Amino acid sequence: MLRISGDDGQCRTTERLPRMRILVLAGDADGNLGDQAIRYATIAAVRSILPSAEIALSTRRPDRLTGSGLRLLRRGPFGLPGLLAAMARADLVLVGGGGLFQDDDSLVKMPYWSVLVLISRLGGARTAGYAVGVGPLDAASSRLAARLAFAMMERITVRDEIAAELVSGLTSKNVEILPDPALLLVPSARDEARRLLREAGVPLGTRPVIAVAARPWWPPARRLVPRMLAARLGLPLRRDERG
Repeated sequence: MLRISGDDGQCRTTERLPRMRILVLAGDADGNLGDQAIRYATIAAVRSILPSAEIALSTRRPDRLTGSGLRLLRRGPFGLPGLLAAMARADLVLVGGGGLFQDDDSLVKMPYWSVLVLISRLGGARTAGYAVGVGPLDAASSRLAARLAFAMMERITVRDEIAAELVSGLTSKNVEILPDPALLLVPSARDEARRLLREAGVPLGTRPVIAVAARPWWPPARRLVPRMLAARLGLPLRRDERG
């Protein structure tokens, strides 16, 4: 119990709130710089509102994450028991951010995320979509899985208007737009930024520097196993997927 003195000078007794347990289900931040930025920004956003919350997330690189209140879960098939346990004890499950709900790479992705949301809800946790990137969802099976996932979410936020329009056709719930969490990151100091650019071999002068991160638009046809997972497992790739 806590004793709190109000503006009127009277002391009141209130219960100490339990430490909130939050599970973040997001993309592959270990192998994707953008997802890393989203992960750091998400942790910072939660910390700004709930400083004492326990935040659980999956990673293959625990050495990259530091700070109190972080509960690191093993990523991959061998980490499934730990993930299920975290779902069972979580008060809140945040699904996102990043482009999670899509089928441009694999027909498995959307059912996968739908199952995770289902398990979270069965465990009793409140579940919310957090600045989720949605689309494309071309396959009927993907749209059905997305409908089920959104039906089990208490609150849905997506990161752009295109995603909001798509999701609005899949659920009757209110869909809010919440910008990508990475936009919340504090930029590096000017001197630090210039040092990093010089180390990367970027010529610095008086003209503005614009960075463009190009990525291949693959594959032209959907496949069952995601391309990166197929490459990791040594499965054959189509010629257009080899890089």
